[in-house]
Amino acid sequence: MKLECKSLNFRYEKNTPLVLDSFSATYDSGVHLLKGYSGCGKSTLLKLLAGYLPPSSGEVTFEGECAVASQAYRASLMSFLFQQLNLLPLASLKDNLLLSSSLNRASTQDVEYWLDKIGLAGQLNKRPSELSGGQQQRVAIARALIKKPRVLLLDEPTSGLDDLNTEAIKQLIREYREEDKESICIISTHDSRLSDLADSIYDFNRYLPIEERLEQMVKRTS
Repeated sequence: MKLECKSLNFRYEKNTPLVLDSFSATYDSGVHLLKGYSGCGKSTLLKLLAGYLPPSSGEVTFEGECAVASQAYRASLMSFLFQQLNLLPLASLKDNLLLSSSLNRASTQDVEYWLDKIGLAGQLNKRPSELSGGQQQRVAIARALIKKPRVLLLDEPTSGLDDLNTEAIKQLIREYREEDKESICIISTHDSRLSDLADSIYDFNRYLPIEERLEQMVKRTS
């Protein structure tokens, strides 16, 4: 498996500084951590890799030919975990998971399997608001994994979680990789507890040095 960025440039608005400047990288099968200060471009890169944002120039491809902006890639091959989780508040846990995997034809039995796996067996009809923060985070991970994605993109998956919930999420990532050794998992994180999962760690600060980042922050607020 290979997810490749070629000479990516990206800015959010015209005439604003580039968030990514001629960024190139290749992510092979394995777990890759993106580490760095807030504002250095980690989350932006994940959204480019997901096809949610179009690059200002350059390209992102999966397996050398599949454009990440394609419906097939986003619907069937890739799963994304947002920092905000984005669970549907009025839907049951069952519906949250089924809606995520509608094109992959997951069944109620699949949902039961995943809820059992994350310690929420028998709670298909609960809503996200009835769960703790750690439980919601585990549901969001299960929602991403039920699709059996070839590419798994996680944005701060353990932010604010205690050690027990963090270990539960790490175990889910390990099992995902065991079941599909060709898969690619890319994680944006500040959390050093995830370091032992990594096949590679990218220090994102080198792509946007802290001095430049601070200068941009000052300009935006002045």
